[in-house]
Amino acid sequence: MKELNRSTFLKYSALPLLGLALQKCLSLQSKPFLQKEANFSPTVLVIGGGISGICAAMKLQEYGISAQIVEAQSYFGGRMKSVLNDNSVSAELGAQLFNQDMKEIINLLERNYLEYSSVYGDGNTFSLNATGKEVWDEDSNIYDWIDEEKFLTKLDSKDIDQDFSLSEAIDAMTDEKEKRVLLKNMFRELMGKNPELVSTRGTYELYKRFNSERDADELHCENGLGRLIESLIQKLEYAPIHSYPITRILWKNGKFISTSKKGVIESNYLILAVPPPIIQKISIEPKLPQAIQKAISSFDTGDMIKITLVFKEPFWRKKGWNGSFVSNVYKGVTVIDSSLKNQKQGKLVLFIGAETALNLSKKKQEHRQEFAYNLTKQAFSENWQMPLEYYEGIWVKHPWCGGGYNSFVKYGGTPNAAEVLRNYNSNLLFAGSEISAEFPGYMEGGIRSGYSAAKKIHSKIKSQKVKP
Repeated sequence: MKELNRSTFLKYSALPLLGLALQKCLSLQSKPFLQKEANFSPTVLVIGGGISGICAAMKLQEYGISAQIVEAQSYFGGRMKSVLNDNSVSAELGAQLFNQDMKEIINLLERNYLEYSSVYGDGNTFSLNATGKEVWDEDSNIYDWIDEEKFLTKLDSKDIDQDFSLSEAIDAMTDEKEKRVLLKNMFRELMGKNPELVSTRGTYELYKRFNSERDADELHCENGLGRLIESLIQKLEYAPIHSYPITRILWKNGKFISTSKKGVIESNYLILAVPPPIIQKISIEPKLPQAIQKAISSFDTGDMIKITLVFKEPFWRKKGWNGSFVSNVYKGVTVIDSSLKNQKQGKLVLFIGAETALNLSKKKQEHRQEFAYNLTKQAFSENWQMPLEYYEGIWVKHPWCGGGYNSFVKYGGTPNAAEVLRNYNSNLLFAGSEISAEFPGYMEGGIRSGYSAAKKIHSKIKSQKVKP
């Protein structure tokens, strides 16, 4: 018998259907929410319409503080971007996965009546080599290869302010060459960059902020994360503005004057909810403190391409494969089964990082499509089928998102750059998944970071109202 807890009770009972019915009834009986036009003199201006910025504006609205979102792109959601059909999601071009410990994203999905389910995991996983497949032992975990004692010895051998590359750290983690190669390929995909360019201390700092013992890729949204973004945007008091890139911020006479080619917005507070490399494109006067400038410039963008192939059925399961594999043929490529629970169609998602992504981004779509077909055919040659649909998200040198999955601290940067930005105590605050105190690099981190920035502003405003 399944343990009767809140999650299983909601999942298996009729409450979701009842809740949806009540919501529809209430929407018919109550006055519809009328979103106000954009506010060009809000208390808080939120620059960035991704999940961090949206959640910051939502939380400020709960506090009764006027907030206005401006977004450089023509759509909201940042790296949360879906291809939607009538009933579910055809593909997530960006962010997709989360786990059961990521309570804030789950809370938002449930409050907005969006379903989520487990990622398929039954069957065998393998690494794909030039000579064929090498099946991973059912009980083996690639991270068990890492000798933490050796790594910590390497870390302790350096002065506290002395950094070294992630590639050098991996060399210290295991004595086996084949395992080092595979680990470096996996980190190419995870970071979107060659490990030689990534800070070890910055990466270790990321690892310490991932507050979960569970795998990060347990769950995905059945209806599409794009619908979550749409739902949240519609609930904001002031209509967010898209296609409005801010190019200059001036602090003058106790006000922030934020300028784009389309106009000027004045605010008492400012939340920069965009990746640090994008902040570097904005002229800020007077200049931020040197430590903050250094922290911002410590981040670099990952290179990532995400390709979704839709098949008539998950044919790989017929031979006992779970659809997941790591490629040693191409650097920085992993594949997972992303099939939705209630659909007959099968989906494979290719995550392509670092040099391979950079090279493919320069090619035509037809070339990337051929690459995806050939790779999956090589992996599942026994019964491979021609895909019915092809979708791709290119997150390489993106003008407004930077790259994928997130920005990372580069080798030579300030390892604790995220903490420096997170703790900056000013009327200008930073928010974003990269700098979150918990679950950095994930949607959960972005949500929590947005909430945190809003809470700080609320505290500042409350303290100013207290009479001496």
